[in-house]
Amino acid sequence: MKRTKHIIVGAGITGLYLAYKLLLKGVSATDIVIFEGSDRIGGRIYTNEHKGFRYSVGAGRLGKKHKYVMKIIKDFKLQDQIINIGKNTNYFVEGRLMNEAELLSHYKSNFKSLNELWRYAIEKKLNGNKYDPCLYNLHNYFSLILSANDVELLKISLGYIGEMYDMNAYNGLITLRKDFDIRNNEFFILRDGIHILCDVLYKYILDAGVSVKFSSILEDVCDSASCAGGERGDKKYVKVSGVKHSYSKLYLTIKRGDYMNIGYFKKYESLFNTVSDGHLLRIFAQYKDVWFKDMPKILTQNKLQFIIPIDYNSGLIQISYSDRYNADFWNAFKNEKDVKKYLTKILNEMFPEKNIKEPEWITMHFWKAGDHMWNVGVNTKKIQEKMDDIFIPKDIYILGETYSERQAWIEGAIETVHKKLNI
Repeated sequence: MKRTKHIIVGAGITGLYLAYKLLLKGVSATDIVIFEGSDRIGGRIYTNEHKGFRYSVGAGRLGKKHKYVMKIIKDFKLQDQIINIGKNTNYFVEGRLMNEAELLSHYKSNFKSLNELWRYAIEKKLNGNKYDPCLYNLHNYFSLILSANDVELLKISLGYIGEMYDMNAYNGLITLRKDFDIRNNEFFILRDGIHILCDVLYKYILDAGVSVKFSSILEDVCDSASCAGGERGDKKYVKVSGVKHSYSKLYLTIKRGDYMNIGYFKKYESLFNTVSDGHLLRIFAQYKDVWFKDMPKILTQNKLQFIIPIDYNSGLIQISYSDRYNADFWNAFKNEKDVKKYLTKILNEMFPEKNIKEPEWITMHFWKAGDHMWNVGVNTKKIQEKMDDIFIPKDIYILGETYSERQAWIEGAIETVHKKLNI
């Protein structure tokens, strides 16, 4: 049996960041090993290369309020990589393209701006906290304090189906305050793709001597001497691709579905199923005729959901970013030819005066568990405390985005390293 003090499962941003922080804390590189099930680092952070273009097809943006992300950028001198995302947004609603003022007027809102509406919705207390936001989704919760038209405004300007309907309102409000930055809207991308955060961390830990093993599947966990197969007093071990490795501490940075594929965790199924998997899909396209010149980001009520221009000069655009049932709709298409045909149809319905042709090419990127959401009815704090009470005494740490307080964001994933390990 192989012996390693610190075993990390998952070479996404959380696993790489954890190894980096352990090294800074003085842990020897030879005492750290990362097992990754795929053949690459990054997990749901991924930069795609296609026909000379590079673009992020997993995690899409970062926020300037995210202190741990900003610290990585500072530590590795990546400040010159920052490209601010424009704050201007249009909305395609009921067959019309509108700016913010037109949208507010269309819904006869008494609020002067979306910022003011969001501030009210987030800060309003429900009847002296009579209602438990854990028991509602955001749509239900907002409906208790706002008119139907203002709730519709919130839904349209948020843009995401999952956060509005699947996540409980308690956690939804947390992520709205801390991550979506509805008020200041200070988001950015990185010039060479968000994956560069993983690249610099990976290089650092490799140079230090940390071992990273790819195509290594976690099959089972043993946390006591009663487990069959222990050797010479080894009380704790994992089975990875048929090989047993003893550990002092085990750090798991995997998705909900991954836990359910491991026998050890099946008895905790009700605990791990307190979150749902979020389906996400991005479609990128390149047009010879740049019909979207100078257009800002557009939020729609149709299957495109988000339209996000990337490069007006080269004609690169994220023609659709969708979640939940919209993501499933696109993923159900059998070939790219039909996707191009439908894209062109829906775009010409939106912009009939532009006579939009089919794109030169498209790439599609579906994430079956692109993020996770705490279910309605779940008391997050109690679940997190229960997980900690069960697993930390066994030197098992549940880390990463999946069961974090700020799901769907890189900051939430790496924040768990600090909260659980106090480093």
